[in-house]
Amino acid sequence: MVYTKGHKHSKETRRKISETHLRNKTNKGKHLSIRTEFKKGHKPWNTGIKGKEFLSHQKNGKMWHTGKKGYHIHTKKHKEELRKRMSGNKFREGLTPWNKNNGGYNLPPKTNKVKERIRKKLIGHPCYKSKIRGKNISIALKKWYIKNPKAIEEFRKRRENIKIPKIDSSIEIKIQNFLKQLGIEFFTHQHMKIEHGYQCDILIPSMNLVIECDGDYWHKYPIGLERDHIRTKELIEKGFKVLRLWERDIKKMELNDFKIKIGGN
Repeated sequence: MVYTKGHKHSKETRRKISETHLRNKTNKGKHLSIRTEFKKGHKPWNTGIKGKEFLSHQKNGKMWHTGKKGYHIHTKKHKEELRKRMSGNKFREGLTPWNKNNGGYNLPPKTNKVKERIRKKLIGHPCYKSKIRGKNISIALKKWYIKNPKAIEEFRKRRENIKIPKIDSSIEIKIQNFLKQLGIEFFTHQHMKIEHGYQCDILIPSMNLVIECDGDYWHKYPIGLERDHIRTKELIEKGFKVLRLWERDIKKMELNDFKIKIGGN
């Protein structure tokens, strides 16, 4: 049978539906008892009761917290019980914590005595690092690489395709922008196949020029690192021109200054 819009059930159909719903009903009263379930036509005991009258059947018609605000509900007896319960905390017995007035509880301990106690507790932990442990690991790795020369070669090949560091520094970006303004094609972080192979900062194939942007701190201005001098020498022997620019010079450098540096007209 297909019911159309506006169709009304007969009294017999409504009675059957009602009986079916009652049989399937699960929201009965206490312990799902039929005796305590809410029945049609009955009214709950709290119908029409609002506010404070809702709990008028408890404690002589008054709510236990009437007139109380915030923590004022604690009596002297209750406060005394709380104090005794917290007496196990040594800082409540008048002792001063080691990191008081340090500007924050996350700061490391100041005294050498506390540092030594922490160090002794950490000995034996897998994450504990000491100078002796670090030295032993370094020696063990060297011995392993000597026994496995193929592993060294595989590691070097993998490293050639990894950009180090992953983010260009501000001075590198400035030089890259200069080259873009001059319309010069360049590559960044290209692996240079020399004896002490590494990734150069900028390579300009058309000029056969390698540009290195050296930070003052990391490359020890004005002396420079020994490995940088070795790599520069090896690049020149391979036929490359090398231009090393210091951080302090790049920061105050203008486009025309850079153009003169690379030999532009």
